[in-house]
Amino acid sequence: MMRTGGSIVVAILLGSGAARAQQPNDPFDRPAPGQTPMPADPWPRLTEEELGLVPPRPPPPSESAPQPVGDPPSPPFGSPGQLVVTADSIVALAWTTYSPSRDDLSSFAVTFSPGVDVFVMRGFSVGGEFHVGYATSSEYDTESKLVRSKSTTLAGGPRVGFNVPLGAALSWYPRVTLGVESVRREERRVARASTFGPEPGGTGSELGVFVGVFAPVLVHPKPHLFLGLGPAVVHVLGVSREGPEIGAERTTLAARFVVGGWWGGAKVSSDAARLAPSPQFGASGQWVFTGEIGAAAARTASDGASSPSTVATFAPGVDYFVGRRISVGASIALSRSRIFGVTLDGVPRESEASMLGGTLRVGVDVPFTSWLSFYPRAFASFGGGWYARRLGSGRSELTDVFITPGAYAPLLVHPASHVFVGLGPSLSYDALRVTEPGANRRATRVGAALLVGGWL
Repeated sequence: MMRTGGSIVVAILLGSGAARAQQPNDPFDRPAPGQTPMPADPWPRLTEEELGLVPPRPPPPSESAPQPVGDPPSPPFGSPGQLVVTADSIVALAWTTYSPSRDDLSSFAVTFSPGVDVFVMRGFSVGGEFHVGYATSSEYDTESKLVRSKSTTLAGGPRVGFNVPLGAALSWYPRVTLGVESVRREERRVARASTFGPEPGGTGSELGVFVGVFAPVLVHPKPHLFLGLGPAVVHVLGVSREGPEIGAERTTLAARFVVGGWWGGAKVSSDAARLAPSPQFGASGQWVFTGEIGAAAARTASDGASSPSTVATFAPGVDYFVGRRISVGASIALSRSRIFGVTLDGVPRESEASMLGGTLRVGVDVPFTSWLSFYPRAFASFGGGWYARRLGSGRSELTDVFITPGAYAPLLVHPASHVFVGLGPSLSYDALRVTEPGANRRATRVGAALLVGGWL
């Protein structure tokens, strides 16, 4: 009976405490002056988290804690409205002078060759490529005669492309171009620069249509960036209007590497995209790939040439941000070429070259806004080459070794994460050039160039 009575007393106390806990607070229920306040409820209630009914709440974020950074969700490559640009687009100006030079040896070239594609429906793009080029040069031939040449090129046409997905990060993107090409060339030979009556050289012009196909397999390592490799075929069916019937019709078979990016199209809404900021160019640990990377092999057969011309280039390179806004980079370049042709006055000619070199770079990224930055890089190139030329019965050979420091300072536009397009000036000078046999002429190069690339 005693045990039962104690249970009744405990139950009464618990019930009365619960009843008091359920009653609303009375603003007039407070102790009188001099009266000791009642102790707090000795039976506090447990929260749902303490009882294990719901998972515990995460602690509030610290103001000093780093915010998560992630790529915003984006539609797959090939979605309608996307704009595609590759490093095949060239906008460049180059002026080269040599010293010492008694005959003002130099070269000048301007190239405006943009290309762009837009996906008008899923997997189907339309675009165009255009080329405007002008070049002049003064150099010696195998008979030590000064040759002054000039060329003007106009070409372009529409193209269509089809993107075929091969996986989450792989696709096949063949493109076909149909265009028109016009080329005009002039050559003049003089025994010396002081000769007032130049020997006749020749003038030639061509006009025709061309068909080009490039079918690379693309790797998409990050949103808005792709790297690719694939075959290419270009056939030019032209008519010579002036000069010898040489080179108007030609076919080029090639394989080449491409770097490109895309942006635009429908946006994908996501809570994560609103919470996490997009990654920014220039952060520590990023790898940078640009159109300065090159890998290509080509064989061109031209009417009138004694043999097909071949060109092979392998130039891998990369830049890496070792710290915030500070990058270092390196590249190597290996090339081999053999070109056959005929001068405008009908003399057979042949040129052959082999070159091996490397480049070391250091850069600093200066951000202005989230979509605009300044990325100057200083570099030092070094290497050597072997060159041979044949003109008619004459032949000359030479080797050279060079060390060339310089700088390239493009202004970059970042239209989307992991891709950029830039344009800026460049300057380089041969600190060392040893040529055997012949004079050690050092070159000074001033120019500007377009840069297309991306980063991981």
